[in-house]
Amino acid sequence: MRRYANLLAVVALSTNLALHAQTNELVIQTKKLGAEIQPTMYGLFFEDINYAADGGLYAELVKNRSFEFPQHLMGWKTYGKVSLMNDGPFERNPHYVRLSNPGHAHKHTGLDNEGFFGIGVTISPFILSQVIGGKAGWRGGYRIAFIIQLAITALLACTLPVWGKVHPVTEAGPQKRTKDLRLGEIARIPGVKLMWVLFIASCAIECTCGNWASTFLVEVRHVTAEQAAGMVVFYYAGMALGRFLSGLLAARLDSWRIIGIGQAVLGAALAILLLPGTAWTAGIGLFLTGLGNGPMFPNFNYLTPRNFGKDVSQSVMGTQMAASYVGILAAPAICGVLGQAVHMGIFPIYLTVFYLIMLAAARKAKLIPPKP
Repeated sequence: MRRYANLLAVVALSTNLALHAQTNELVIQTKKLGAEIQPTMYGLFFEDINYAADGGLYAELVKNRSFEFPQHLMGWKTYGKVSLMNDGPFERNPHYVRLSNPGHAHKHTGLDNEGFFGIGVTISPFILSQVIGGKAGWRGGYRIAFIIQLAITALLACTLPVWGKVHPVTEAGPQKRTKDLRLGEIARIPGVKLMWVLFIASCAIECTCGNWASTFLVEVRHVTAEQAAGMVVFYYAGMALGRFLSGLLAARLDSWRIIGIGQAVLGAALAILLLPGTAWTAGIGLFLTGLGNGPMFPNFNYLTPRNFGKDVSQSVMGTQMAASYVGILAAPAICGVLGQAVHMGIFPIYLTVFYLIMLAAARKAKLIPPKP
């Protein structure tokens, strides 16, 4: 009651101040439109069904991890001497538990968490820990991870014919607004293969940088592993900034113009990485690589309805995402093999090859006539 009384007092005071405040005028310019929201851009419906707010956001899947549920020990099973405390140092999270000696030699004190329908554990970290701890080291660990991913990909490819039998495609009524096309039909659409190449090249640069930039800094620019790990943060900061600026520029520039600016920045970045220099010039090059390549992926997506029409955009986007994963999975692995066989000095050359492929494909893709 005391909380509600305080709340009512605040509301009353706010209302009183508002009545005596100067009247403000809010002008809405309905004729001044902002950036267009593509009709093919899908969002995510968020609610607390199936624990989306808790289990979906907490990677460790610990239920009621800070003991702040209305029932403070919900999700926990206690044994021994466990005391719930509410005098914690944080105002918003005052609750915690105190574990004490159970007072008996054959008893123990502890807590068990039930998780969200159990706490999922993947086998990959266990396998990698066993391999990395042995003679194979990190290279062997990455090799095992690649083999596992390759096997999963092959398994999914083998099961593709079964998907149609389990979930048969049904014909919709005349009001259907999109077309479901097969892969062969999509591949025959003019310009689709060019966009596949653009997605592969962009994702190849993005993931190769993320995986091998630190190795390049250690083996070529001769920095310590700790310094290299810190400098790779520049790359991800550039990537985040590039996509943020791309969103701001979308209100004034079309996608091809933003892509052109990004490609110019990316070209300058690769020139810095190719030229001899210090570790810090390489760090600047990595930052600019992220800054220039960051806008590519979202803007390539935005071009889909323009290039191929809204009715087939959903089908085309699915193949574009598949092409992206070709670059994500294959390009870093190939770079690692080449770096081991030759030298990691090939890292900027390898990125430049994909950059040149991107430039050539983009030049032709610009000629795709817009669809109504």
